[in-house]
Amino acid sequence: MKTIAVMTNDSKNPEISLTVSGNVDKFVTITPSVVRLNGKVGEELKSMVKVIPEDKYPFTVTKIRAQEGKDIKYELKEEKSVSGGKEYSVSVENLKKDAGFYYDVLILETDSKIQPEIKINIMARLIDPNQEKTPLQGLNGNNGNTGVSVNGGANQIPFGKGAAGSETADGAKNNNFLEVIQKIKQQNAQKADTTQGENPNSAQVQSQNAPVQDPKRSEELKKKFEELIRQAQEKQKAQETTKKE
Repeated sequence: MKTIAVMTNDSKNPEISLTVSGNVDKFVTITPSVVRLNGKVGEELKSMVKVIPEDKYPFTVTKIRAQEGKDIKYELKEEKSVSGGKEYSVSVENLKKDAGFYYDVLILETDSKIQPEIKINIMARLIDPNQEKTPLQGLNGNNGNTGVSVNGGANQIPFGKGAAGSETADGAKNNNFLEVIQKIKQQNAQKADTTQGENPNSAQVQSQNAPVQDPKRSEELKKKFEELIRQAQEKQKAQETTKKE
């Protein structure tokens, strides 16, 4: 049942609602109604669609074609139904080799004057298996094992899975955070000694401009690391739980 609003020039009835109702006969049964090809890159993704004409409206499929057709392979087969009439099976196979999405439509041309075309929608989503797990986010907003820079950004303390001087996403503990900072300071000192041998004036300027590490500030950074790692672990557990469900 549908309702239509009709606008008129009658001041007493400027708008009239008309109700239209009727019986809609089923022309064909399509199972599934939408083809979904979802999976990982490299997997074989296929689907079979059954097209069964209603006894009241028999028809013959004369041709099958795709709206795009570049990412799918399809085949039409005519079969006999239980009642002795005609029915059709359409096989659809994914051809796309890389990750991404695509949409296509299969069009079945029939000899019916009532419905000369039958359309079957195809939706596909391919995932790269190497990128299923979302990498941990660094404090600077980049993906991967980047983190907070120390000594003006000359060196970075990475965190995340396998990062030295931090707690990994798997919960494994590595060296103490402050020890890592101390190692970086030692590396900077060695670098400064090397520079001093080549250019004493440049080494003196670097020594004067180098920031002094505040133990309190270091402790604050350590807490931030631990909190961020905890959040990353919770997020990863939630993602794994969602996948299992």
